[in-house]
Amino acid sequence: MKNVDKIFSLHLNSNKPNKFEYFAKSFLENMSNPNTLEIIVHIDQDDQLMKAKIEAINNKYNNTIKYIESNIIKNFNDAWKPLNILLNETSDSVKIIACLSDDIKICTKKWDLILLKHAKESNKSNIFRIRCSQYKNEKYNNVWECAYKPDFSFYSKKWIDTVKCWSPCIGPDTYQEIVSFYLNMCGAEYNMSIVDNKISFEGEKILTGLSIQERITRAKLGYKSFSKIISYNIQKKAIKSAELLANEISHDKIKLKNINYISYTIKNIFKKLKFFHHRGSKGWLTSSIIFNLLFISWCRVDIFDKFIIKLIKFLEKNKLLQKFITNKNQYEKLVEALRNSE
Repeated sequence: MKNVDKIFSLHLNSNKPNKFEYFAKSFLENMSNPNTLEIIVHIDQDDQLMKAKIEAINNKYNNTIKYIESNIIKNFNDAWKPLNILLNETSDSVKIIACLSDDIKICTKKWDLILLKHAKESNKSNIFRIRCSQYKNEKYNNVWECAYKPDFSFYSKKWIDTVKCWSPCIGPDTYQEIVSFYLNMCGAEYNMSIVDNKISFEGEKILTGLSIQERITRAKLGYKSFSKIISYNIQKKAIKSAELLANEISHDKIKLKNINYISYTIKNIFKKLKFFHHRGSKGWLTSSIIFNLLFISWCRVDIFDKFIIKLIKFLEKNKLLQKFITNKNQYEKLVEALRNSE
């Protein structure tokens, strides 16, 4: 079979063979030309089940999938580390790239033609991103909003080549959202986002399928990763990335104003006193300073986990949990985690 240049490249971590197959086939089977797609996946060292699944898919789809294996990922907060390595494996011919989760399934036929049409019409110096997710119409007012409800997008390869990484910490979608936020601060002509209303997905919800213990562990790791992404050092990197993009777009020497370390750090400290509130979980309990301080302290220790689990079970059994967790989405995730633990 004649080799066809790869145009699209999808990057991800996966250690779940069946879920990965579901992911890969949804993209391949809904393309007009599957030969233009490459999927590059990081797997755990010596994961024979994943290797077997990749081989089976490659036998059917002309070696679409490449993989690297390592033992880099120790927990959720390490998940970003292999993704930057995957960039080195991307084919030179690729034009459009995305970093996704194996929870995702694309539902739209000929999605590749839709993306190519957007790219052709963009006329934006080959630096653009195509917003497709549930948050594609979000307008962000600050980096905290970018960090807790980022829009995963398809990016031009030149965007990622200019930024030089998916992310310097947890959350490639979050980091690129923050970069886009700062890029937009250069002016309306630097808004490189294209909103697509044709492509749809399944599996965009996060933190599904977890037990209550896993949910608690992930909540703690989530707080630490969120603190990292909004930190002064990461924001400095994001501003620099935005400047690099702006200079590529206009070929002028664009210089964004740096954030002040002291004022930025103080502002974050005060916002963390109402951490959940500023992360979109507003309610009488989650907006309480005392509750947020207890949560931050709890994230640093594990000795109270069993007590917390027993308390959550007791409150739900007595139909009291929803009175404390008034955010519907958070409540439903807790109840799901309880069911998964039975």
